[in-house]
Amino acid sequence: MSTEPAKVDESRSLYDRDPYAWALKQARALRERRARVLDWENLAEEIEDLAGRHEDSLKSHCRVLVQHLLKLRHASSRIRRDNLRLWMNSVKNARLEITDLLQTKRGLSPKAPELFTKAWYLGRNDMLGQLGLADGAIPEQCPWTLEQVRDESFWPVSGGPNPPHRTRRMNR
Repeated sequence: MSTEPAKVDESRSLYDRDPYAWALKQARALRERRARVLDWENLAEEIEDLAGRHEDSLKSHCRVLVQHLLKLRHASSRIRRDNLRLWMNSVKNARLEITDLLQTKRGLSPKAPELFTKAWYLGRNDMLGQLGLADGAIPEQCPWTLEQVRDESFWPVSGGPNPPHRTRRMNR
């Protein structure tokens, strides 16, 4: 085994070799306002990727919200009874996460309805499979708005007990 340091491929940029070191170097250059040393193309790509991660996070929380609202609406009464508290807690947490994201990342608000629609399709497909339902059992188009599902008084419970201390409001 050789004790010589591994040769670094100088034809690859620091961005390709060590993204962590590259990011720290870029942050330092930004703070010091050294525009000539900035890697503009990769910086732009990373900033776009950051925005995309916020979108992915919002869509993911919307998907969880959809999944558990659909479980509350479509699961058999026995399964719903055994999991009601867990699903309600998950709905509450997803609502809090969505609210937090939309408050702290205000630029996401215009994209929120589109991301919610995408989450609906994903969550719907998940629940058709998990609950063993036929394709037509859950509508293809979401019957609820994002504002409606974010409302803490909205609980689409069907054929079973209402969540405690909540008003049941449904949109068919």
